[in-house]
Amino acid sequence: MPIHKFSSFKIFVGFVNFLILLVFIFPKQTKAQFDFDPDSLILQIKTLPDDTVKLKKMAKLCIYYLITGHYKEAEKYTLELRAIAKKTNNKKALGLSYNFMGSIYDDNGKYPEAIEAYLSAQKLFEEVNHKKGLSDLANNLGLVYFNIHDYEKSKTYFEKAIKLINETGMRHALDNPLHSLGQIYSEQKNYTKALEYYRKALALRIEFQRPDGLVGSYLGIGNIHALLNNNDSALYYHTLCLKVAKEMNEPKQLAFAESALGTSLLHKKNYAASLDHLNNAEKTGREADLLELLRNVYRDQSALYEATGNTDKALKAYKNYISARDSMFNEANTKKALSAELNFEFEKKVAISKAEQDKQNALHSEQSKRQKIVIGLVGVIALVIAVVVVVVLRSLRITKRQKKIIEEQKNQVGEAFEKLHEKNKEVMDSIYYARRIQRALITSERYINKEWEKIKS
Repeated sequence: MPIHKFSSFKIFVGFVNFLILLVFIFPKQTKAQFDFDPDSLILQIKTLPDDTVKLKKMAKLCIYYLITGHYKEAEKYTLELRAIAKKTNNKKALGLSYNFMGSIYDDNGKYPEAIEAYLSAQKLFEEVNHKKGLSDLANNLGLVYFNIHDYEKSKTYFEKAIKLINETGMRHALDNPLHSLGQIYSEQKNYTKALEYYRKALALRIEFQRPDGLVGSYLGIGNIHALLNNNDSALYYHTLCLKVAKEMNEPKQLAFAESALGTSLLHKKNYAASLDHLNNAEKTGREADLLELLRNVYRDQSALYEATGNTDKALKAYKNYISARDSMFNEANTKKALSAELNFEFEKKVAISKAEQDKQNALHSEQSKRQKIVIGLVGVIALVIAVVVVVVLRSLRITKRQKKIIEEQKNQVGEAFEKLHEKNKEVMDSIYYARRIQRALITSERYINKEWEKIKS
């Protein structure tokens, strides 16, 4: 009977990375973890007018139903949010509604619809320059492409998310895309890069006290060390992983932590402790229907029983492993077919979008040319008017200056005439005065004639 040896741990990492994204990076929360009662919030929303306050409360309610996995309610309030956002022309809230709908599609495996919704949200967020929303969308698109194993596109979006987060200064939000990049590099067998990004994410989670993220970081780093056959380091990080998972008390996280530590102990040939952890992981895996986890638990149980000489249990565990592996093989093939279909649909949408964009660009170019012609004509007319105004103003200034000179000359002539008149009056007065004196001194002709007549007689 062929039994898979410990080197097959590489298969474990390959299948478990996707679930780490869901369980450790974006864990579901319970109702008790929210600081509000959704029923009370619904009553508040009903009494509010269609304004920004109502939109914010509705967005809060949508997030609650999304995180707790109540997708029917999440979709209902997301559509109501969209209707009010359109009515009030609130592009930011409208973008949020598309983002929420994308998350609903993504969580339910409707990846083409998820991408379409996310891209609609992206366009709206770009119009209002909502960088926080754009960074969330980049992260969400990265997750979609990770889910369908398109790691290059996934990497591009996670790197974009990091760039946008850095621009907004929200360092506490960098851990998730950094950790996701670590998982991509792990899938691509670039373990040095994977460790680099895992450690960056771990440092931020320690700094900002993110225990839920710590579980994923310790698990990821431990898995890389296991792949590199650094068994002591793998055991160290997997032990830390289980310690934090127990503090968090989240079943799925505990199951993965128990399984990883069980595998590390198996590598160290600590069979009794390894079996305890593997059995714990199996129990939770069955309850939560974690097929990928169970597959790897069965593989390790089979190897453990074979190593300890318990061939019956080894055979039973191996059969369980084969059954889980076959189920996963069918699921993997389904995902490959879905990925191919998604790529076809996406490329088709991209082509349509490009054609539409080219049409809009051509229209915009034509409008731009017309606008330039109009601007040129307006500029020429404005220049002509400016020249005419300058000429007229200059003529007015010259005329005004000449008028002033004439007025001054006229005043000077008037003053000269006045002075001449005064002089003439003075001369005439002198003449008249002299004549009176002359008349007073000279004897009149009548008197002389009279006296002459007397002498003659």
